[in-house]
Amino acid sequence: MDDCLDFPSSEPGPTEHFRGGFYQGVPHEIAHQTDFVVAAEDWDRYSETNAAFMDISGWHTIRETDPDTGDTSMRWAVEEGKEGFVREYAGTSPAEDFAESTAWVRYAGNAAKRASPLKSVHLGALLFGGRTFDDDGLIAGYAAIGARGIGAEIPSMVEACVRDHTTGLGAEPGPTVRPLTIEMTLAPALKACIDRSFERLETRAVAELKRTELEACGFLTAERDLALRQGWERDLASQVNDVVDRQQEVAELAAALRELRARLARRIDPREAFVNCFRSRDTEGRPDHESCYERVMGAAFDHHAAGGGGAPDLRPAIGEESLALERARWLAERTHADAGERAAELYRAMFAGADEVLAGAASDRWRECLASPAGTLDAVEGVVLTQPFTGGNQFIAAHVLNCVNARALEDVDAARDDFTGDLFRIDHPEAKAFVQGVILLPRYTAALQALAEEAARRERAQILEQVPALAASAEERMLSDRAWIAGASSVDDALSRCSGRASAVVAELAAQQSVVFPQLFHTFGDAHGLAASRVCQRIRASAAFRTEVERQIAQRWQEALGRVDELFYAHSVERADYCWTQYRRRHSAADRASRRTCMRNRWDHLRARTFESWRATPDGQRFASRNDDVESHLRRRKEPLLQEAVRRMENRP
Repeated sequence: MDDCLDFPSSEPGPTEHFRGGFYQGVPHEIAHQTDFVVAAEDWDRYSETNAAFMDISGWHTIRETDPDTGDTSMRWAVEEGKEGFVREYAGTSPAEDFAESTAWVRYAGNAAKRASPLKSVHLGALLFGGRTFDDDGLIAGYAAIGARGIGAEIPSMVEACVRDHTTGLGAEPGPTVRPLTIEMTLAPALKACIDRSFERLETRAVAELKRTELEACGFLTAERDLALRQGWERDLASQVNDVVDRQQEVAELAAALRELRARLARRIDPREAFVNCFRSRDTEGRPDHESCYERVMGAAFDHHAAGGGGAPDLRPAIGEESLALERARWLAERTHADAGERAAELYRAMFAGADEVLAGAASDRWRECLASPAGTLDAVEGVVLTQPFTGGNQFIAAHVLNCVNARALEDVDAARDDFTGDLFRIDHPEAKAFVQGVILLPRYTAALQALAEEAARRERAQILEQVPALAASAEERMLSDRAWIAGASSVDDALSRCSGRASAVVAELAAQQSVVFPQLFHTFGDAHGLAASRVCQRIRASAAFRTEVERQIAQRWQEALGRVDELFYAHSVERADYCWTQYRRRHSAADRASRRTCMRNRWDHLRARTFESWRATPDGQRFASRNDDVESHLRRRKEPLLQEAVRRMENRP
């Protein structure tokens, strides 16, 4: 027979019934009978007498009088704002509420929990041993049932594995899907036997749930099955550990392991190993503090396992194989990163109040270095020191950086000794280096950074105050010396040249007017840009500037058109030579007319050559947007140009 009961897997919603007559005929009516039993009084209903149940929905009675007959009667009512019901019929009386809710809690747990959560919990505790049958309740119930069954089998399971392992009858270890966390370091074959046996107990527990629990077959999907097993492995691992520890066959191993762990805990502090290796480097000078830490920790383990310091040698009792596993486990639980964080926590707590001392040292150093003369490089001529204080986003003069960084570590060490005093002084070189580099130096440089940012803020505010005057001076200079607009082809072209020239003028004036403090900051592009922008805005709005630019452009344009005419005459020379040669009789009226006709017949050719030559000239490139105007000029000037060309030809010697 199938272990799974044949029961519909679909659960009713809040307004649905179970299939067939099962819901109508059995759970609801049984719940009515149960209502009398739990009341513990003959013919009393629990639902109508128990204050805790009635208060969930606020059940109470109301007296009503018939206006026609004057008869009075009592009816049930509920308090507004209290918990609702699994379906409308449950709201007719406490008895029906009890019967409906009980049936739904047991056979429609999710719907009951959604509709009436407090009643679900109340009835679960009253009738079902604390269980509910919604998804969360089923998981919790199955976990508890399975844990009881597996827990009862753990002693015999461990005993069998120990016996098989010690007598050589156990199978060779194989991989397990989810090995248990065993505190004791066991031989691989014994550990594998326990893991495999526990997995078999889990499988048996799941099968038993499906055989005895109504919803289990449909409910225990692969995902829920896995979650259930992982919960058992997590919750029952300590019980397995206790049973293993009590086995006589592994008692000597257990005692030796406990002694080794206690010995290591007493005598080895990973924080010391971390600090000891803080500045370690390999033969090529590269940092190898992590490798150093692993070497030191491994050597310490081996030393104490072998009985270093006169203690008993624990290696024979533990065995080579188990000792190797214990060593690997012990090192894996004490990583380099974790030891570093624990060491930092220790010293952070020790120097928790040192910020004020460090800030004072940083402030004194900052004031001293700002007062030092520019060009001073503190015996490191030509080198700019940027460590440990980089200046961050602020540009700081080289002599100030060198002044700070040449003495930063001295300041930190002095602050450390001042804070700790004589009784708590840190004397070990590696501890000093660790405290200096990891704990105190970042606070010192942070204080310096705050001072630099505040100085930058103050100076920038002073510079910005002078921007209007700076912009006015720059504008006056640019309007008095208009060389920067030479060559512009339009007003917009002239204005496009304003930004670059304005920035240069502003920077020059700023240096002359000393609005930048040279002893500290040298780059204030944002302030210069703001001043330059104001200059160009005012120039753009200047009618006088626009008039002057238009006058200059008009003058250059007329000069350019004159050069167009000269280009035409230059190209007409070749045609004139040809026409003169064809009609040689200089004083013949007919020849003169023919020469003029000869010149006119080549007008389009001369015009095209003139235009192409114009485009290649600086004027043609400057006034490229006015090519149509050049064409119009040539067409408009056709007669005067031809007449002048003929005149020049006729006047040839």
